Amino acid sequence: MGRVCCLVLFGALLLPLNSALAATITFSPATASKSVSEEFTVKVSVNPDGKSINAADGTITFDPAVLSVTNVSREGSVFSLWTADPSYSNAAGTITFSGGSPASVSSSGTLLTIKFKGKAPGTGPVAVSKASVLAADGKGTNVYEKGADASYTITAGAPKPPPEPEPAPVAEPEPIAGGGGDSLVPAPDISSPTHKKPEQWYATSSVVVSWKVPPGMVSIRTLISKDQKEKPKKVTTPIVDRQSFDGLEEGVWYFSAQFRDDFEWGAIGVREIRIDVTPPDEYDVALLNPGNGAPPKFVLGTTDALSGMNRYEIFLQGAIAATAKEADLVDKAFPVPPQAGGMQEVVIKAYDNAGNVREVKKQLELPLVEQPKPKGAEEEAPAPSGFRVEWIVIALFAFITGGLVAWQVQMRKVAERNQTQLLQHVIESRERNDKVFAALREEFEQLVNDFDEKPQLTAAERDLLEKLKEALDISEEVVDSDIEGLKKIIKSQH
Repeated sequence: MGRVCCLVLFGALLLPLNSALAATITFSPATASKSVSEEFTVKVSVNPDGKSINAADGTITFDPAVLSVTNVSREGSVFSLWTADPSYSNAAGTITFSGGSPASVSSSGTLLTIKFKGKAPGTGPVAVSKASVLAADGKGTNVYEKGADASYTITAGAPKPPPEPEPAPVAEPEPIAGGGGDSLVPAPDISSPTHKKPEQWYATSSVVVSWKVPPGMVSIRTLISKDQKEKPKKVTTPIVDRQSFDGLEEGVWYFSAQFRDDFEWGAIGVREIRIDVTPPDEYDVALLNPGNGAPPKFVLGTTDALSGMNRYEIFLQGAIAATAKEADLVDKAFPVPPQAGGMQEVVIKAYDNAGNVREVKKQLELPLVEQPKPKGAEEEAPAPSGFRVEWIVIALFAFITGGLVAWQVQMRKVAERNQTQLLQHVIESRERNDKVFAALREEFEQLVNDFDEKPQLTAAERDLLEKLKEALDISEEVVDSDIEGLKKIIKSQH
């Protein structure tokens, strides 16, 4: 009696657990008879048996010797969130899926759709090898109970008649790009808004090409290929003025196009497209401090196999400190930019010629690097400046003194001449004097202005220049006064 009570109690404990596992996965149709090469569709459904679920994943197996999968689709599924699209392997005979929904599902619905194709005569079993169905209870409780089996019979079927042979295409002459032959139809002038320069690399695999269609064109045939010599094949009618391509692999591509009017195909236009979406190779940054007065350097160079390296941007303390072109590097090294030294985060951004970037960050103890002096600053600073100013002052004083002595001598000579000639000579002397002093003043003022702009002149030197200006003014006044006095004397004697 005690043993029976124990069994009843044990069964009562198991009853809730078994009732919690209620979700099933089924196939529709579960059986079918198809012939070799015939395609058919099977829906995979999940039935939560009234419970609320929000996710399911699993693996479905099939016999790859009898069946092959041509497509697996999640269109129409009760789940809208998928970590990845359902996938399949005809070699392994497996189909995997993993989907979910932000809202709970409590009624039976389509999980995914499989399109099979008969591969060889025989019976092909299909089954759920493993699966989980999660309850929308906030805990992700697995409520999967079982998966149904399916079986599909593939027969040899009646042999299909061979297709009628297509007529062999008539070969047409192919003019070369840019003209050729007797064709009057121009080659398309192809441009690209996504890859604007044919000689430049771009970090996008989505390509758009366009062209202007001349009047009278009815068709165009195009091709994108890595073989520059391959002729366009795809004919589009009515004619279009652009095409786009997504997901092209890296490398150099050639898009070719050819117009046709009502009579013939024209010349072929070709546009080169360069694609590089891979960043430069991985690298590290290190500090090279040779000492002995040699400047410290960052060792930072890397390579890019496709488009090649373009530049390196060096960031210190969150701001760009220097930009180094690939040609600026010597043995993959570049001088450390001016900074205060100490432990710093060094950020290097390496760009290839397509604009892809590879970034490296590293904490380095940097030596102090001072800002360089402006180029040519040392050459511009005369030492000392007084030497030149003193010589200029001496030369100008000598010129003025010599001029006054010469004037006095000239006056004595003039006094010996007759008075008629004397007046004429005085007038001419006055004109010459004005010209000489005007030229002298212009040269002197230019020289003084040059020195005034130089901050290295001392206060004493500037005072000396001011006095020299005054001396020049006084000398001119003295000579002018003498000439005017002489003119008055001559006039009084007449």
